[in-house]
Amino acid sequence: MRLLPGGVVTPGPALTDSLPPKPVVLPDGTVLVLDGPVLRAVDRDLGSSVLAELAPVRDSRTIRSLRRDGDDRLVATVAEPHAADPARYTVDTWTFRLTPAGGGGS
Repeated sequence: MRLLPGGVVTPGPALTDSLPPKPVVLPDGTVLVLDGPVLRAVDRDLGSSVLAELAPVRDSRTIRSLRRDGDDRLVATVAEPHAADPARYTVDTWTFRLTPAGGGGS
C-alpha cells in the first residue's frame, strides 16, 4: 500500500498471510516479506514476485522471522512447536544471498 499526496491510497499486492513477520526493506526500496510459505519481494512500483518457497506453516503458534545478516545475506527462520510437547520447537533456517538486480549469483 502506498499513500500518495492528497491522501490517495494505492493498494499493493494482496498477501495470503494475515500476520506476516516484520519485513526487510532493501536500500533500493524493495520490501521482502514472508507471506505464508513463500518469500515475496515487492518493488517500488508495487509489483510482486515470489523469490523462494519455504516449508508450509501448519500451526498457528509457529514463530517466523526475516532479517538481514550483513550486506549480502537474508535469513528466514521458522520455528514450529512439537505436537506432543508445545514447549519444544523444530527450527528451520534458510539463508539467501542478496545480489543487486541484474547481478546474477545464486
